[in-house]
Amino acid sequence: MRFSLVSLQLLVALALLSSMLFVSKLSSSLKHDSAISMLQSIRFRRAQENQDSDPTEPRALDYASALDLLATIEVSTDDPYFVLLMSGMLASGQYWCSDCEQAKMPLARAFAATGVRHAVVGVGSREEWANASSPFRVGPVFHVNEVPALLRYDGDLHTTTVLTGRAFLSDEAMLLALLTPRPSPPTVVHVDTVEALATYFDEYTMSRSKHPLFVYFVSGTTPTGELWCPYCAKAELPVMAYFDRFAPQDAVLLRVVTAASLQDWRRDDNPFKVQQVIVISGLPMLIRAKPQRLDTAALEFEEYTAFFEDTALLTAFFQGAAYA
Repeated sequence: MRFSLVSLQLLVALALLSSMLFVSKLSSSLKHDSAISMLQSIRFRRAQENQDSDPTEPRALDYASALDLLATIEVSTDDPYFVLLMSGMLASGQYWCSDCEQAKMPLARAFAATGVRHAVVGVGSREEWANASSPFRVGPVFHVNEVPALLRYDGDLHTTTVLTGRAFLSDEAMLLALLTPRPSPPTVVHVDTVEALATYFDEYTMSRSKHPLFVYFVSGTTPTGELWCPYCAKAELPVMAYFDRFAPQDAVLLRVVTAASLQDWRRDDNPFKVQQVIVISGLPMLIRAKPQRLDTAALEFEEYTAFFEDTALLTAFFQGAAYA
């Protein structure tokens, strides 16, 4: 009987010890889980804070919210507003579009340096953007087919496309030129006839002018205001923006519209094709007048033959330096 009582006491003691060990482990586990949960919560809050402070994070995640945002924006000539269209984001916090990811920091630095107001709008997932019926592609407000894309908001839910593609939106000099125009930019003269072009050349030569002279041949526009030549459309903004930013203040750019339509350009009797002053190699074409060594020498030109995406070469060309 005594043996049984002792055995019972031992069993009770072991049970109590086992319970204490279980409670201790459970408490440690709960503390560990609580600590993990707390760390995860802190990390999430920090990620959210970083996301909110990153100027390239989308402020509007879809088309509808973008329209709601823009409807609240007022614009003026002195206080413009820009819209940056970027891809959606992966779980890692990166843009699924590699071009957007590469342009992210140059864009952030340019906007931070200028303080220009802007909104960042996400076009959705890869699948949503690939859909030909995406409202960002076919809708009346944005109407773009490439991201990243920078647009100027004109008010009343109207925008004007400024730049598209990584090559230009990763170029901080280009962005600064667009966001902060020069107070006294060089001169642009618009020409649409061979007679006007020849007259300017004659006056430039006879007056022995020394200011840098550039000539830019482009297509005309469609009824919607777009250049009908797709290569001209791609070159237009870098050429005009880099001339504005880097050409000497006394420089002149003759922007010559050669044909109202593709059919007009293909005509054998197109005035710009039959004129003998300058042989136009194709559209677009950018040339610069060579410095005249003798006052009596005929005016000579040098053509820009590099890609317009090679913005370092384009800069050198407008600055009068060797570019190739």
